[in-house]
Formats: sequence, structure tokens, C-alpha cells
Amino acid sequence: MKLFDYRRMRRHYEVKEITENQDTVLQYLDSEREQERLEQEREEQHPRGLRLLVMDLDGTLTNDEKRILPETKEALMRLQREGVRLVLASGRPTPGIMPLVHELQMDRFGGFILSFNGGMVIDAQTMTELHCQTLTPEEQRMIVEEARRDGHAPLSYKNGKIVCEAAGPDEYILEEARINRMDVVYTDDLLRELRDEEVVKLLVVGEPSRLAATEQAMQRLREMGVWAYRSQPFFLETVPAGIDKAESLKKLLAHLGMTPENMMAIGDGGNDLSMIRLAGVGVAMANSMPHVKEGADWVTTRDNNHDGVGEAVSRFFPELTLA
Repeated sequence: MKLFDYRRMRRHYEVKEITENQDTVLQYLDSEREQERLEQEREEQHPRGLRLLVMDLDGTLTNDEKRILPETKEALMRLQREGVRLVLASGRPTPGIMPLVHELQMDRFGGFILSFNGGMVIDAQTMTELHCQTLTPEEQRMIVEEARRDGHAPLSYKNGKIVCEAAGPDEYILEEARINRMDVVYTDDLLRELRDEEVVKLLVVGEPSRLAATEQAMQRLREMGVWAYRSQPFFLETVPAGIDKAESLKKLLAHLGMTPENMMAIGDGGNDLSMIRLAGVGVAMANSMPHVKEGADWVTTRDNNHDGVGEAVSRFFPELTLA
């Protein structure tokens, strides 16, 4: 709201007799300044132009049981009805994200999926692939051979199922199946099973202390265009170099004709930090690692088991959540 200086008003309108009304005018101006202050405070709490809400899944959107809390779902459904579009950004494969996409009706409201940490970007409404970055057959071979050499089970994804080169289930394979709600198919030759597939990620699972040594050995693959890092002590992710949530979000924003100022991003892990820094409003969960909190604009007081996402939505979209 534009404020007018009292003295300029007096000169402009050639007010001759102002003394008796001066107190009234000053009180009016004070109230205008207070109104401006309140509007500025509301603007800080709810920056205008937020049209995209990007969320990590595990440790952010979902609780420790990998479920969306009812109160969180209610807040997100209200946002979508008001035109805010959702993006689910996760290291999970696309089939492992789809149950949450359907639960939030993102196919109806026009949301987006960033699977494999952004290695693939998909329009949830049309299931159109907007971006995909894959491992070459030679890169796949190097990864699988390194895993075999160290006695670990490599796995990937095909036809909505986990395909794993192992004789049978173990606790780490079953954990990947539980997280993604996917069945497991066992094979004696993973490379043969993945022939002609778009492979964005190979996951190597195994006992943490032994997997740490494999992670170190795989660092030599960086020169050949492969990144290897552990997302959990027992999960070693291998992806094409350059895969990053923020970089994929830049492509999505360009596709939508938006800028980072139109985006709010919420996460808890190290792989979320780039998108938190990119976003116009970057939010870290209360259960985030310290360096993630340091890189955020705001930190929730509630964790993923207590509707931290809902708290952030109420903070930055107050007029929608209170409607």
C-alpha cells in the first residue's frame, strides 16, 4: 500500500487551516503505516507467487512407516484444489513413488514426479517422460562386476518390479521392497534382464561395513561418468554423473514457464539440499541433518512423524490452510 507524506499532501492541496485537524491526520497516517507493516509481515510469511510445492518422500512427506499422515494429506489436497501443483522428488524408482501419487490424486491435479533423485522427470497426469538420464550398457557392466567382485547383490527395476541378482531374499533386499511396495524378481544375470531397458539407477545392497569398502572402490568410476554414494548404510546408489534434484527441477520450471521464486521445496537429507537452496522458499524438516538446516530458509519444529510438512504448508500458505 502506497503511503503519502503529510507535508506533501498539505502543499498539493493547499490546505490553509490544518492545525485543528493535525492530530487526526497524523493518527490516520500512523494507522496506514501500521497497515503497511502488517502487510509486509504477511508477505514475509507467505511470499506471493508460490505455485509449486516440491517434497522429498522418506523422512519428509512420509513418516517412519512410509505413510502420509491424514493431516498432511488433508493440507496437500487443499493446496491442490487451490491450484498449487505438487512435485514428489525422491531417490525411489518411479513405481515406488506411484502409490503416493495416486493417494494424493496428483494424476488428477497435474503434479510431477522426480524419480531416481531427478534422473527421470514425469508428468503425473499424462505419464509423459519430460527428462531421462540413463546409465550406458558399459557403465552398467562396470557397476555390476564391481558388486559381484565384493559379494554384494546388485538390483534395478523392470516392469514395476525389483530385479535382483541374488539367490534369494535377505534383509536389505526386503527393505528396498518394503519402502517401494514392489515385488522382487531374482535372476542369475542382472545385465541380461536389463537389456533394452532405460536404467537410471543400479542399487547395490549389503552389510554396511563391507559396502563402505565397495563405495570407496567405485569412486574410480567417477572418471567414467558414474556417481556412487550411500543413501543408507546398506544401500549404495550408482547413477549417471550429474543427476541432481535441483538440476532436474530447473528443467521442470523451464517446461512450466516458472522460476525458482515460484517454488517451495521441503526435504531432510543431503540429496535435498540443492533443491532447498534453489527454491524461493527452502524448508528443512526438524529431523534434517545439521548442514541441511543451515542451508534452508526455514526449519520446521515438527518432524516427519508429526506433520512437519503440514506445519510448513500452514506457515507459507496460511490463507489456504485456514479456509
